[in-house]
Amino acid sequence: LVDRGGLLALAVLVLYGALVQPHVVSGDNAEFAGLGQLGGVAHPSGYPAYVLWLRLWSWLPGTPAQCAGLATALLAALQILALHAAARAWGARALSAGVMVALYAAGPAVLRMHTEAEVFAGNGLVAALILWLAATDGPLRGRRRIVALGLIAGLGLANHLTCVLVAPVGLLGAVR
Repeated sequence: LVDRGGLLALAVLVLYGALVQPHVVSGDNAEFAGLGQLGGVAHPSGYPAYVLWLRLWSWLPGTPAQCAGLATALLAALQILALHAAARAWGARALSAGVMVALYAAGPAVLRMHTEAEVFAGNGLVAALILWLAATDGPLRGRRRIVALGLIAGLGLANHLTCVLVAPVGLLGAVR
């Protein structure tokens, strides 16, 4: 569990879950909290993957802002797990991968954006998954790797258009 980052991801989920605010903290937070409860389309580009994720978790307890924050915290914990796996697949030892990921997770900007309704936790999860899948020691090979990279890239673009910036890493993984 420690070698694979599971304990760290669980700790991040508990910490972020405790830090989620029950009220709206920014403009996008209000929009996404409302969309999570009621459905609809967000400001351009619409962020369909994230809005669907919020709708999936709309049954969570608390205010709409708190519910959306908890759903985002879950995405952030998955991101931490994938980032640890990516660091390991690129050759980092378990301890150094854990320290690096913990430092990232404890950063003030990351703490703020991953404990409120904001698309960047999903964006980071997509980037971490692409890094993990593209690594030489990644979990998949051949066509399976290419299909998985394509699916993750599509989900990433449906979440936030800046995911295209990790395309060179995904293409490197496809070529391998």
